[in-house]
Amino acid sequence: MSEIDTPSSIALKSIYEENKKFIVIGLTGRTGSGCSTSAKILSSEELEIPADGYSGISDNQLRKHRIVRKFIQKKWHPFECLQIRTVITRYILLLNFSEFCKFTADTLERDLHETIEKLSTIKDQYENLNIEVTAHLASPENTSNEINDKKKFAYQLYFKTLPIFADILRDALKKISLDAYTKIYQTAGDNIRASGLANTSKFDHDKVFSFPKIINKIISTLLRSHRKPPMLHSNRCHTKSLRSNILQRKICKLLFSIYKYRK
Repeated sequence: MSEIDTPSSIALKSIYEENKKFIVIGLTGRTGSGCSTSAKILSSEELEIPADGYSGISDNQLRKHRIVRKFIQKKWHPFECLQIRTVITRYILLLNFSEFCKFTADTLERDLHETIEKLSTIKDQYENLNIEVTAHLASPENTSNEINDKKKFAYQLYFKTLPIFADILRDALKKISLDAYTKIYQTAGDNIRASGLANTSKFDHDKVFSFPKIINKIISTLLRSHRKPPMLHSNRCHTKSLRSNILQRKICKLLFSIYKYRK
């Protein structure tokens, strides 16, 4: 430790070092606030950035806009989008199909037999994924090969399989009622934060941080997967590896400007 280094300065340096490796942008807001649209833009293969900027900017701002636009066109790589509903779906799938139907019926105050009948169209998919998720979480991590295999499966699960199934589950729940999907996922999310389980609200102090821990673990898995070729194209040009904090801020500002421009 040098003379000017303190525990606080070392901690700050560590945070900024992580910031050089990747960027995490958290989007939150009310329904219709533009979070999904912004996430879609950030995860696009290309960004449609207007060459002439947008209305109301000065000549100096336009010059900066074109510099950042040129940089993005050459260096852009899309963000990976992790939706909270994907993580909630993972918790839901720890329930077997009968348990999920009962949770749905109780939450929506509906007849259980009617609920089972309405959800019967997704029963086979649900049960197959229930087996896959349960087996994945129970799989061993004793060797480097086992750990790597588990990480590969986790990437496929959280960024490919579960987002698709969440849409299927949403459509099935809407057959019960138009607001069923929102109620089920809101209740499941609240339960998970309280108990670590999707179908009970009983408070468990050991599970309070279960939800953010899972999200952090998924992000860490994603980071490790991008460190390995061929997924990591270049340490200098990857979106999650931008070297300049100033450019990072300008790009974020520009992306929000794009959203306003499109509106």
